[in-house]
Amino acid sequence: MTKAELISEIKTLLDVQYSELKAELDSFSAAKDGEQKSSAGDKHETAKAMADIEAEKISQSLDRISNHQKLIGSIAPNKNLEKVGFGALFSANGNHYFVATSFGKLKLDNAMVFVLSKDAPLALQLNGSIKGDIKQFNGQSFTIESVE
Repeated sequence: MTKAELISEIKTLLDVQYSELKAELDSFSAAKDGEQKSSAGDKHETAKAMADIEAEKISQSLDRISNHQKLIGSIAPNKNLEKVGFGALFSANGNHYFVATSFGKLKLDNAMVFVLSKDAPLALQLNGSIKGDIKQFNGQSFTIESVE
């Protein structure tokens, strides 16, 4: 697994999430535009308000994904780093970590990668570490095995 492959996979997954949410938002808009006021006044207004709330939640999710896409897009996939920090793919204690955006776990090439925000507590604690460094986090020692 290379950093370029990892970035490409995250971009693809974010694009899929964005497209699915955008389609859902579009269907809310179409349904709302096609809806006529019923004789049940209050019932109609309540349903409309609930649809508006759901549409707002989806819009917020779209904004969040867009921000993730911008962060991932700002990372140079072929630039190897020597220190843990934003854009670094590193291994510690047999696990792989990528400091980019809060994406969670991702399986790539039969390896699990934890994709962390640069503001995640672990990323903050290990920030600036180089290969061979040993750092403590939540009572556990983390030995940096590689950084790229």
